[in-house]
Amino acid sequence: MTGRERFLGAIERTPIDRIPRYDGFWEETLNEYGKTPQELAQEFEYDAVMFALDSSMRFPTRRIDLGTQEEGWDRYGFHMKRNKGRSTLHYLDFATAAPEDWEKHRHRFTVDKTGESRVDTDAFFLRTSPAPSWQEAVDRINASGGDKFRFINFYGPWEGTWRHHGFENTLMDMICEPDMVEDMFDLYTDTALGALDYALELGMQADAVWLVEDLGSTRAPLFSPDLYRRLLKPRHARIMDFAHAHGLKVVMHSCGEVSAFIPDLIDVGLDVLEALQANTTLHVARLKAQYGSRLSFMGNISVQKMAEGGGAIRREMEEKIIPAMQGGGYIYHSDHSIPPEVTYDKYCDVMRILDEIGKY
Repeated sequence: MTGRERFLGAIERTPIDRIPRYDGFWEETLNEYGKTPQELAQEFEYDAVMFALDSSMRFPTRRIDLGTQEEGWDRYGFHMKRNKGRSTLHYLDFATAAPEDWEKHRHRFTVDKTGESRVDTDAFFLRTSPAPSWQEAVDRINASGGDKFRFINFYGPWEGTWRHHGFENTLMDMICEPDMVEDMFDLYTDTALGALDYALELGMQADAVWLVEDLGSTRAPLFSPDLYRRLLKPRHARIMDFAHAHGLKVVMHSCGEVSAFIPDLIDVGLDVLEALQANTTLHVARLKAQYGSRLSFMGNISVQKMAEGGGAIRREMEEKIIPAMQGGGYIYHSDHSIPPEVTYDKYCDVMRILDEIGKY
C-alpha cells in the first residue's frame, strides 16, 4: 500500500496492511543522528510528508549569531533567543503586545497573490529567506512527496495570535478584551484560509491540514471550555468546514491536557487529534474506547520511555498501540517530537517494535 492509502485507511477505518507512521525531530536530534529529515523518512518508511503555509503578518525577519546562542525576529511577530540547536525558545518581545500596536499592524493580515508565496516545501518558522512565487511553490510541492499522505501545516488562530500579541497577553485579553482578541482570531483565520484557498486554486496537491494549536498545559487546559466555545470554537469550525469542503482531512496537533475540549473538537468536525502528550491524563487506548467511532488518534508514545529504551518502551508501545489500532483510527507518532535524549539506536528500536506489533 502507499502511504496515502494507509493514512486514509486509518482515518476512514478501511482495511490497511499496517498502521501509518510519521515523526518529527528536534534540530539537535538531527545533528546528533547526522541525518536529514528526508533521510530518516526514507529509512523508516514514513507514510506522510509535511509542507508549510505562512499565515503570519510577515514582519521583517533576521537572526543574529551569538556563539552558543542565537537571537531572532520571526515573521509571526515575536522576538526570541535560544541555545543553538534547541527547540525551546525564550520569548523577549511581541510586535502587537499593546492594543495600539495591534491597530498599527492589523493591515498586515492580507494575502498578496502577486508577491512571494505563502506556501512552500520549506518551513517558515524563523525563516529569513524569501519564498518562491506562488506557482513555483505549488509546482515544487506537487513534485515532492510522491505517493505519501500530504499535510499542509499552519498555526491555528490561538497559536498564530499569541505569537504576535504574547502568550500571557492573549490569555488575559481573552477575558479582559475579548472583542480585540476575536478581531485578531478572525483576521488570522481569514489569512490562513485565504492563502490555502489560493494555493488550492493554483492546483496544490494536499490531503490534510495539520493545524498546530497547543490548547493545554501538562495539568489542565489553558482556558475554560466555555471560553473556548465562545472565542475559538467558531474559528476552528470555519477551518474544519473549509478543509472538508475542499476534500481535506484535519489533524490538530495540541500539546498538553486537552480532554475537556475533545467533545467540542468532534462537534466542529476534527478528524485526528495529535500528539496526545503522555504525561497528562491522555491515554490513547482509553480515548479510543470512549471516542473511537467519532475521532481518530495519532501519537501518545512517550519520548521519555523512548529515552529509557528496553522494556520500558516496549511496554509503552504494546499497552497503547495494540488496543488503539484495532478497527483502525490510530496513527503512530511520538507524544510530541524526538529529542536528543532518544539516541539513534533507541529510535531504531522503536521502529523495530512498531514493525513487529503494528501489522494488521
